[in-house]
Amino acid sequence: MVVHTGTYDSGSQTESRFNNMQLVVYYSNSADTTPPDITDPDPLLFHSLSGLTASFQVTAADASGIYRVLIIYDDTRTNSWKNLDLAYNSGSGKWEGSLLLKGNIEYLVQAVDNNGNVGTLLETAEDLSGIGAEYGSEWTAPMTYLIALPDADGDSLRTPTKISMPA
Repeated sequence: MVVHTGTYDSGSQTESRFNNMQLVVYYSNSADTTPPDITDPDPLLFHSLSGLTASFQVTAADASGIYRVLIIYDDTRTNSWKNLDLAYNSGSGKWEGSLLLKGNIEYLVQAVDNNGNVGTLLETAEDLSGIGAEYGSEWTAPMTYLIALPDADGDSLRTPTKISMPA
């Protein structure tokens, strides 16, 4: 079993560690240990944004079939990770779903095949000291994507808020 205890964004050099976790364990008697393939949409993203609704489309494949595809996201307002199960759309051949956003999120994509193997797109980079010297090793972490809501009203606040004033 591999458990990632956090994420690291090499662009912003931001590390996020999990305070607590809930796990789902998939068990199989199959000799198949190959994780499903997730098609990397680079340079596009797995999501599109319309207003405050993020729509996701993921292409995943495995010889045993795909059991489920998930968007695992960090709700940056509450600093808690949640997941969204996508549904298979036979018309498009993709796993799809949408999420109404209340603020910025960072997410990763996972696919689980019918034999319990989990696939995740990964990023790898040199392990560096605080001054940028190479340690001679590499780190690997799930590839994450950011959805930053635009500042629609020009008040420099990205997260939409509704304030009710007492009468």
